[in-house]
Amino acid sequence: MELNAAVKRIRPLFYQGSSIRRNTVYHALPFEEYKISSHRKDTLSRWSLISNYIDFYNKFVIDIGCNIGGFSMLSSLTGAKNVCGYDYDKESLDIGKILIRLKEIKNVNLIEKNIDLKFANELEECDIILWLSQWMWCVKQQGMNIAKEMLKIISSKTKIMVFESSAEDGMAGIKGMTQNDVYEYLKESSGFKTIFNAGVCNDWGKRNIYICK
Repeated sequence: MELNAAVKRIRPLFYQGSSIRRNTVYHALPFEEYKISSHRKDTLSRWSLISNYIDFYNKFVIDIGCNIGGFSMLSSLTGAKNVCGYDYDKESLDIGKILIRLKEIKNVNLIEKNIDLKFANELEECDIILWLSQWMWCVKQQGMNIAKEMLKIISSKTKIMVFESSAEDGMAGIKGMTQNDVYEYLKESSGFKTIFNAGVCNDWGKRNIYICK
């Protein structure tokens, strides 16, 4: 099967901060009929939290650090008119592109990009940004000052942002950072007037999902 063959090309991503095995996707596929091993199992439960608060109908959505693009696809299936998912990991994006074709999902474009300050400055304006469990990699790989600047720039490009980050108590978390710190950095560095906790994801450690408007 084409999808299984694509999964077998995935390399182990030890530098992501966890012992990821070969031939295993990072995020669970958003469709239960595909029985493929994953490390994070919570794609659909996280989506349930998000979709309780966000109306995707006729919206332009950007999914930062999209991995296989599960949330990009679910955004489209719940009415988004246009979705762009960005990630640096070509193998995961290739799996997502196969899923998009198999499920005949419209208006989703998965794009290989490094998520850095250049990306933030060049990012187009949109209605909704999904930025889930990627910001901590900006902190770890590029430093807190750049990560906070990226928060400022990216939050200025959208009306609504859904944000999540691991802290010290989560897998691949940032040493010395708590979920309260994540909230304070988000409040300090973004221009949103309202930031509230939509719920807690406990897969691979506690991570709060914030809705920012």
